[in-house]
Formats: sequence, structure tokens, C-alpha cells
Amino acid sequence: MSSPGGFAPVSNAGIRANRNLRARRSPAKGGLRWYAQGRRGNLHRWCAAARRQALPASAATVAAFIDAMAAGKALATVRRFVSSIIAVHKAGGVASPCATETVRLALQRMHRERGRAQTQAAPLNDELVAHMPAAGHSLRDLRNKPLLAVASTALCRRAELVALQRTDLQIESDGFGTVTIRRGKTDQEAAGDVAPITPDATWSLKAWITAAALTTASGPLFRGVLKGGRLTAARDAGEVARIVKALAGKAGLTTEETARISGHSTRIGASARSWNVAPMQSALVVRRHPESSERHLHLLKWGLLPSWSKDSPKSAAPDQR
Repeated sequence: MSSPGGFAPVSNAGIRANRNLRARRSPAKGGLRWYAQGRRGNLHRWCAAARRQALPASAATVAAFIDAMAAGKALATVRRFVSSIIAVHKAGGVASPCATETVRLALQRMHRERGRAQTQAAPLNDELVAHMPAAGHSLRDLRNKPLLAVASTALCRRAELVALQRTDLQIESDGFGTVTIRRGKTDQEAAGDVAPITPDATWSLKAWITAAALTTASGPLFRGVLKGGRLTAARDAGEVARIVKALAGKAGLTTEETARISGHSTRIGASARSWNVAPMQSALVVRRHPESSERHLHLLKWGLLPSWSKDSPKSAAPDQR
């Protein structure tokens, strides 16, 4: 693989690494994506411009690359680049330079200069999620409302959200529903999981499915909407953040507030809500049947029942311990 100037920053080990990573589908699709961005994108271009070899790379090359990337990239991004370098060297059958003292000192230098603290995405609470899609009634608006609702109630990651199929949705007679998450970041072997969703989410899903004529159709649950209402295939995970940011701006958030919104904001907001339940407050709780292992969503009143108490609870109240 040669650059326009004739310099080849990647040796035959790069071809072998690319083949091996794709053959085993990588530990995760995200790992392959970061490898591709690191090698064909930033790392490859940087090595080509600096006339250095990217694979196998020397410790000095990786250290210089870290210094260059640390000047404009987020710390987590640089660390992911380093992880991709380790993965691709391993797949190429060559020793990784990242275990050397030179690379370790480069990472240490980056952390000392910029610190390790990361700016967390701003959470989206229930009120904001309900208000954000209310700016219009187009087909895109009808899609965005259940997209946000499912992301918030089922705690779906972006990739899990866009991977949902129409057949993964089940709506019960009581208004509650479930979505089947077939594969996720923590489930690379596709054991699958079923996540409950609230009646508000199922109601907005029904409106989207009816408007998009997905009642009997198979394929992606959330699809792209072109001008004129034409539907496309499933959305890319990266588009979820752009959709959420756009809706946040329409909902009246400031530029600074919108900048902190990401595709992860719904999970952060839902997690904060889940961990802040006051005693005697009603909350939705997923309960697993002891025999069938099926999971059901119940509205319970949160409380504290000490182990030494001889009184029977007047209502179903899970122990907050």
C-alpha cells in the first residue's frame, strides 16, 4: 500500500493483519472500525506525511503519533487509537511497540499535560425527551419520537438501537412492550436480551409503524426518511447523535447545552433516573420469574424492609438495600 509519493507506510504485515481481522470479524465491530480509522485514516496519513512506517511501527513512531494526536484529539480517542495499533500488530503477527517504555511515557506525558478527566455527555431526562420531538409532525418526527423513547426506556446503545428489526418489537395487550436486543457491546456472541419499554414508547412506535407502513414489513425498525417521505435502509449508529443534537436545538437548548448532547445522553439520563428512587416512590421494575426466567415489567413502590422486621409489607416493595 503506497502513498502518492511512493512511500509505503504499511508493509505486508498490514495486508495480513487486515485479512486476519476480517476473517475473525474482530473482537467487535467497533474494534475493526477504530482499526480502520487509525490505519487508513489518521495513522496512515500521519505516517505517510512523516515518511514513517505504520505497520510494523517502531516505538518512536507511535510515541510521535501520540504527541501529534494529543494536540487536537480527545484523550479517549487517542487511547482507542493506541488500542487499534495493538490489535493490528497482533493480527499481523508482529510485536506491538505499545508495550515499550517509550510509548508508555508518551501516554503519561499526554495525561500529565491534559489530565485524565473526561467531559461526560449531558443527560436527557424524561421531560426533555418527551418535549424534543414535539417540534413537528412529519414522518421524520414520527420516527424520532419512538427512537428517543426506546433509547431511554430500554437503555439501548446507538448500535443496538439502529440494529433493531421490526420483528424484534412485541407489544402486549396492557400497553407495555419489549424489544429484543440480539447483539450488543457486552454481548459479542449474540446471546440476546429482551428489554421492556413503556406504554408511551409503544404508543409512539405504533404511530411511526402505521405512518411508515411497517405493519407487516420486516427489516429495520428505524429507517431513514428522504424528502417526499421515501424510506431507506437502517440508519448508521453515528446518525443517532446527529438526530439527538438536532432535536435538542429545536427544543430550545442553548448552543453550549446542545454541544454536550450525544447519542449516549439518553442512557445517562435513564441511568441517573434509575438510581435516584426515593423510599415509597413508585418505580418501574423488571422482575425475573424464578422458574421460567422470563422478565416482566411491574410498577412497584420502593421501600426498605429490614431483614429483622416481622411485619408483612402492605404492598409489593422491593428492598432498597
